Order: sequence, then C-alpha cells, then structure tokens
Amino acid sequence: QYESVVDYESAPDYVEVSPSEPPLVYDDASYSASDYEDEEEEYVEPDVDYGQLPEFISEGHVVPVEVGGTVELPCIAVEGVQHVPIIKKLGKGGDDRDQLYFVGDIKVKRVRRLSINKGVVKLTNIRLSDAGEYSCSFESDPIVEIHHTIDVQYPPTLLGHSEDQRVVKGDAVMLNCSATGNPMPVLLWSRVDGRLPSGAHEEEMLSMILEDVDRHVEGTYTCKADNGIGSPVSADIHVAVEYEPEIVTEKAIVTHADGAKFEIVCIVYSRPIAQVKWELNGEAIEMDPAIEEMDGGHRHAIAVPLDVQDYYGEYTCIAENVHGNASDSVAFTEEPTLPEITGEPRVGEKTQYNLRFESESYTPIAEYNITYYTESEMDPESNETGIIELGPFSPPTPTVRGIKYTIRHTLFDLAPGTEYVVTVQVSNQFMWGEPASFTFSTEAETTTTTTTTTTSTTTTMAPTTLKLETNAPKVASKKTAPPPKSKTNGSTIPTISFLLLLASTLLHLQA
Repeated sequence: QYESVVDYESAPDYVEVSPSEPPLVYDDASYSASDYEDEEEEYVEPDVDYGQLPEFISEGHVVPVEVGGTVELPCIAVEGVQHVPIIKKLGKGGDDRDQLYFVGDIKVKRVRRLSINKGVVKLTNIRLSDAGEYSCSFESDPIVEIHHTIDVQYPPTLLGHSEDQRVVKGDAVMLNCSATGNPMPVLLWSRVDGRLPSGAHEEEMLSMILEDVDRHVEGTYTCKADNGIGSPVSADIHVAVEYEPEIVTEKAIVTHADGAKFEIVCIVYSRPIAQVKWELNGEAIEMDPAIEEMDGGHRHAIAVPLDVQDYYGEYTCIAENVHGNASDSVAFTEEPTLPEITGEPRVGEKTQYNLRFESESYTPIAEYNITYYTESEMDPESNETGIIELGPFSPPTPTVRGIKYTIRHTLFDLAPGTEYVVTVQVSNQFMWGEPASFTFSTEAETTTTTTTTTTSTTTTMAPTTLKLETNAPKVASKKTAPPPKSKTNGSTIPTISFLLLLASTLLHLQA
C-alpha cells in the first residue's frame, strides 16, 4: 500500500511516492502485446430458413388531397404474414429525418389526427406539412416496402405584382405577376371594361408587355391566378399614359332656355389635362351673355345664338398641355346650302312636273326662286331663249328635319315631250344661297289608231262625213310667244269602216 504526497509548490512537475510496504518483485520474464490477444475464430452464419418473404396486398400510389381533407394509406399485408409492418414518413435528408408513425398497430408518434385500422393508416385535417412520401415496410431480408405520396393541394396565393404604371406615349411597359399554389396556378390577364390590346378578352401569360403605348391602352389590367382549388385570386394594375392633346369636334342645333342655339363641341383627350380655348375667325372669343360655355370632363362646348349674324364664322378649338397642342375647326355659315333637286312627272298630266328640293340652313328658308327654259330658241329671229322666271315664293309648309328644309313645287303649262332645265335658289333671313340646276323631260303625246272591218251585202247607206280638229297645248311665257298651234285641214274625211259598221247595225235593228 502506497501513500502519495504531492507538494504542488516545490515539485510542480512530478509526484514523489514513498512506499509504506516493500515493492512487489516481478520475475524477469518478458511479455509482448500479442501474448494478450485472443485467437480470432472464423464466424460461420448458421443456415436458417426464414420462410417465404412477406408481401403487401396494396400498392403504393399518389394521393391528392386539399388542405383540411382526409387521407387513407393502405399498408395491408398478405394474410398469414408473421412480420410486423413498420409505417413512417420519409425525410428529405439533412434536418428532415424519417418519422416513425406505427409499428404494427402500435402508434409511435403521438398525433391525434393519425390512426390505423386493419393496416389502413388514416390522417385527418391535412396540413401542408403532411405532404411527402410515406413507407410501409417489413424488416425482412431483403426489406419489403411500398411507398405512398401525399400531394397536398391548396388554393393559389399571389406572391407579388407590379405597381400602378405611369408612362409617356410611345414607351413600353411590362406588367408582372407571380403566384404560388398546388397545383401551380396559371396566370390569366384581362382588362377591366374592355379588350386587351391584342383584341382578346383574356390571355394566359406570366407577364404582359405593352409596346408603343398610347391613350387607347390606358386602363386597369387584372392578373388572376387560378389552379382549380378554392377560389381564384387577382390583383389590379392601373396603367396611365401621358400624351399630347387629341381633339374630336362635333356640331349640333340644341334648344336652350332662350331659344335654339348652334352648339360646337370639342372633345379633348390628354394627360395631363389640357387647357382649352376658343377662337372665332382666328381671334380669341370674348365671352358675353349671349355665348354659353360648358365644360365637363373631356367635353368642352360653346353655344351661340342662330339669329345674330355676327356669331357666324369659323370656330377653332385649341388644346395644350406639356406634351404638345392640337386644334380643330368647325365652320358655321349663315348661307343656305346648294339645293338638292329631284322630281317626277305629275301622274296623268303631260304638261305638269313636280319638283322637290332640299337645302340646309341654320335659320328657316324664307323664299325661293325658280327659273326654267328649253335649250332651243322659240323665235329664230330673236335672241331670247324662252326663259321663264317664277317667284320669289314663300314656302307654304316645308318639311323640316333638323336644319334640312324640304320644299315641293309643281310647274304647269309645260310642252309635252320637251326637255327643260330648271334652276332653284333659296334664301333665309340673312342671304340668298347659290342656285342649283336640274334637267327633266315631260311625257310626249301619244296617238292611237283603231281599224274595224265589217262585211255587209244587203244594205246601202248614204255617205257620212266626220270632222276632226286638234290643237297643241300652249306654253306660258313671260318673254316669248307660245309655240304655234298644230293644224288639221278641217275637210270631210270619208270613213268606209265606220259606214260599214253603221249599216250593219241598222240591218240588225230592222231584223
């Protein structure tokens, strides 16, 4: 037995041992490490018959299921198998390790949503974390196993999308949208209150590119993600385009509280909003109580009275913003338009003709003149050409549609079968308009000859004479004499056919 005495201060590097008993004495024999090693015996595995390998009745398959649903994984073995099935969820490696769920019917993982009944594993209230691969195996040699895959499906979710865009005309802009979900959702693009620039109502694409933009591509574009699970999700992206003014002008007659007025409308499209001003015949308009100015959104309008000649002329709408300017003009004239003339012969009358003419005027048609003549001279010894002037007339009851006035007039005492040229000129309260010409022809006279033949052998009648006279119609004229009458000789005309017919009639009466 030995006692150890350690002086840590005086002898820090060694320990001094003082024996209390004499030391043991060993023999002088020498030993090596091999003297202590056991002799290695060769192991021979016994030939053991484990019987037939176990089998599963069910086969592995992929099970699609939505979040919150229920899944059943069959792990049913062939009847009579003595092995115990082991059921686990396989990890993906790294920190995601395998999770043991069941050994036979014994639950290893304490999860209330998990149960087993006759080899069928049931998992309720499915979560995203339940997605993955599951194995049913027998610890045989070799290992027998089947795999099931739970494919957890869930509705789409938008991960992000472009912000609202503001670009300048002519630029290009890209609209982006991304989403997740299982199955992977498709992205569908549409446009609120209109078609896409391509003309389609909806298109499938990851991103939408708008090139060479103008005001027609402005609007709100919708990105919708849909995978058939749950409801689609969507996001709106507004695109605004800055551009120089674009003008469309209109004109109309509008009834206001103080009477009918001529209204000039200037529709201005621009971004940013343009400043709009008006000019009359190249000079800025000084607004007065008689001129009504109306502005609202894109629509700019002025209304001027119809009965004041000073307000007639060319009106110009001018719009300007930081990107440029535009203008358009509307003519507002006090002169009635050139009449449009049509006509037709009066039914049953070869010496009359119905005229119909239309003219536009911002004030009522007050009077009209008609002049007509034939191309040939009535008197070869005179320079006069048979011109007949009628009017001025006041329209009795013209037909009015807006600013279009329709007037009808009948010409009398015309020569049959004659070509005439007629001119019509109309006026309103301000001035006479330009005359318009129209050519027409009257119907010609027709002559009908009837011949009757009768045979008689018993009667002789005294000869009878028949006097025929005809006169051509007269043409009234202010400057020329009427055309000469057509003449007949006025002599007795024997008519044999007529006498024979008369004789036959008398014989019939006597009989």
